[in-house]
Amino acid sequence: MQCVEVIFAGNYQAKYSFMTDLVLQVGDQVVVDTSRGYSVGRVVGLEGDEDKATKWVALKIDDKAFRAKIEMLEMLR
Repeated sequence: MQCVEVIFAGNYQAKYSFMTDLVLQVGDQVVVDTSRGYSVGRVVGLEGDEDKATKWVALKIDDKAFRAKIEMLEMLR
């Protein structure tokens, strides 16, 4: 288990800490559980503040698999 720092579109100044058991790298897009529901953010640090992390990363967005799926569907047309 580790803690990562995440930023959100429109607010690049503030970094938020989230707990995760996923293998993540800086630059990964993730879906996180926030007080306002699920939001998409980008990992900017791998050593977040565990004392401030009260929520979790729900999943890593796998855009490579998505792009491959779209490419396959377009080939089938």
